[in-house]
Amino acid sequence: MGVEVIVIDEFTYWIRIAPRVLSELQYFVDMVLPNTRLLLIICGSIVGVIERSVLSGGSPLYGRRTLSLKLRPLKPWHIQGFLPSYSVIERIIVYGLVGGIPYYLKLFQDNIPLKDNIKNLFLLKNSLLYNEVDFLLREEFRNPSTYSRIIKAIAKGHSTLGKISDATGIPKTHLTSYLETLERIGFIEYRRPLWSKRGYYTVKDYLLRFYYNIIDDVRELIELEQVDTALKEVLSRLDKYMGTVFEDIAYELIPLLKQRNLVEEFDNIGRIVHKGVEIDLALINSKKKHAILIEVKWSKITDQEASRIIQNLHHRASKIKRLEEYTKSYIILAREADVKEYKGNVIDLSMLGL
Repeated sequence: MGVEVIVIDEFTYWIRIAPRVLSELQYFVDMVLPNTRLLLIICGSIVGVIERSVLSGGSPLYGRRTLSLKLRPLKPWHIQGFLPSYSVIERIIVYGLVGGIPYYLKLFQDNIPLKDNIKNLFLLKNSLLYNEVDFLLREEFRNPSTYSRIIKAIAKGHSTLGKISDATGIPKTHLTSYLETLERIGFIEYRRPLWSKRGYYTVKDYLLRFYYNIIDDVRELIELEQVDTALKEVLSRLDKYMGTVFEDIAYELIPLLKQRNLVEEFDNIGRIVHKGVEIDLALINSKKKHAILIEVKWSKITDQEASRIIQNLHHRASKIKRLEEYTKSYIILAREADVKEYKGNVIDLSMLGL
């Protein structure tokens, strides 16, 4: 006799409209399930609500779970399944706007241009994704405005504890707990460059990053229903935004590069920051003492530009003491490329089968 499965999807929605669901579910779990071959699966997308209602010590369901799974967002190469008629560049832009959240990706219509999707989803007062950030913060936190200020500060480039404190006016002693909460939920991330003792904060959630970098700046236009003007402003800033975001997407693409034998074996990966010198991405093979140094460019690369970038990358690498004992190879990961002489050094999106 097989096991029957009951799935309660969007659990956070049900307990909002009917709080008594929790006590009834507790009775069901305690009294009914033990005498059946039922498997109960509770799903929810609001992490804070799930933690308070299911996982925390004060929850009626505390101690009654047998397994918990935190599903990760989809990867850039999964976007093709949602938007098959879009170009690879357009699909990566979509990923830079909303990340790998299936619900958000399903909102994009494959049969209309990307700019129309941006307009419909972000730039109308009743747009689902225009209001999504406010909704997320209200559901996750009791004081959403404080968390909003912190996320916005990080999105705008205030990446250290001191700078975030200065930008938000929140004392460092109080700020730490807020940052820990945001990091636990997955909204932000603390990253430490290779061989560095100090790190920095970045907005991990792509929707939040896009919203606070661009959409929040055109809110007044949206509220005044100046949609075409808002769209023009968003599109004019999109390349600059993607230039920064593409560095993070590049990190996610490394397994694909390895799978396609475009990079060699490595046992350590990360950004390098050393005395004012920065390298976007380094793949380190500590056994062979070899380093693959990668420059990430959201642009079209020609042979002339490739030559300049690689020479500059070589110059920067020469200033990093930890790299002195390593042999080095240089790669440019670009949006697109038109190269002949530097074909072996340039990887663009068309080569990845995204």
